[in-house]
Amino acid sequence: MFRNITNLDYLAEIQSRFKRFDTAKVVAVAQQKGGVGKTTIALNLALVASDPEIGNLKTLVIDQDSSRNLTTRLIDKSEALKYASVLDCYTGDDTKTIVPIKISGNLDLIPAHSDHSSIKYSDAFDVPYRLKQAIEKIKTNYDLIVIDNPGDLDKLVQASLVASDYVLPPLEISDYGVDGITELFNKIRGVQTTANFSLVNLGLLPNEVDINSNDHQEYFEKLKKDVPELLFKKGEVFIHKAVKIGEAANKRVPIWEFTSESHAKKSAKNIIDVFTEVLLSIGE
Repeated sequence: MFRNITNLDYLAEIQSRFKRFDTAKVVAVAQQKGGVGKTTIALNLALVASDPEIGNLKTLVIDQDSSRNLTTRLIDKSEALKYASVLDCYTGDDTKTIVPIKISGNLDLIPAHSDHSSIKYSDAFDVPYRLKQAIEKIKTNYDLIVIDNPGDLDKLVQASLVASDYVLPPLEISDYGVDGITELFNKIRGVQTTANFSLVNLGLLPNEVDINSNDHQEYFEKLKKDVPELLFKKGEVFIHKAVKIGEAANKRVPIWEFTSESHAKKSAKNIIDVFTEVLLSIGE
């Protein structure tokens, strides 16, 4: 399952991998459903990547969801309003460069806007390409760019797929969570064959897997047996269900810095292991 390696081992291996790249690698976290863990995955991928003792990568996270859940887990809404938002990537002056918000030494943010309707319902033919154009202007400033998306397959999601090198879809372990996966994968394949030939689907990342539930485990094992090729690392890497993950995010603290309670430590190790595996899958 997970490799038993120390943070220094993580750091050396991740740094070795990313030194080979001239510009940032872009990862879109996308699913057509809400509440399946897109923000949890995008946030923790960015936190693991940017942590000086784990990934130590210059990381930009872009919030494309008008609910602004990722934005508010990094900065106050009122503070975010003082800066350019993702809306400016689509509607701003093409000659200007978006200036992200500095969150920490290695982590920057382009926050969401509360109303993305001007993008969703735009008839402009180039909407799916505008995010890529905005990212290209700042790409050399980063090692990794993570894009959090709304819970549908609208133009914002299409734009993120066009702009990305990789897509990482979350998976809720339930019948409801599996519904619509075909539609999502068709959208990904459509972008791969028309607008972004190099887009790589890393596979579905199972989220909130309850290792103490027999029903959950049986369903998950069936997925791993029936469709291992659809799952990230064939389902051997997944995020455990843990209340502390959400609590840490709400306090704007990485879970490995949140509390010393033993079960929180287990959750922290799980999060670090999972997203280290994601980072080490980039460029394989």
